[in-house]
Amino acid sequence: MKLQPNLYLNGSGKYALIDLDSLEESERETIHDSLIPYVLLHKRNIELGVVGDPDEFIVIKLRDPYAYRALLAYANEVQCQDPDFANNIRKLALRAKDKLVNGSEI
Repeated sequence: MKLQPNLYLNGSGKYALIDLDSLEESERETIHDSLIPYVLLHKRNIELGVVGDPDEFIVIKLRDPYAYRALLAYANEVQCQDPDFANNIRKLALRAKDKLVNGSEI
């Protein structure tokens, strides 16, 4: 297992995030049918998570054996500020735990 934050010359990592929330509702309904062409056309919605940028990120897949504990810790930290959000994160953590119990591998 290794972290690949500097996979590309521009400092972006292995993954990119696409901000689907910024799309019109009609675009969101059909985005999965034409994701690749849309991404190429509307580059404004893509975040690369460049090292050092304010929007730097890391992706943790639920099948990761450490996702359950990481998500629980996150939920515990946010509990006082936003209990509903914390509960949603706990549900996500339980789905990660289920993947771990069912034998998923990285």
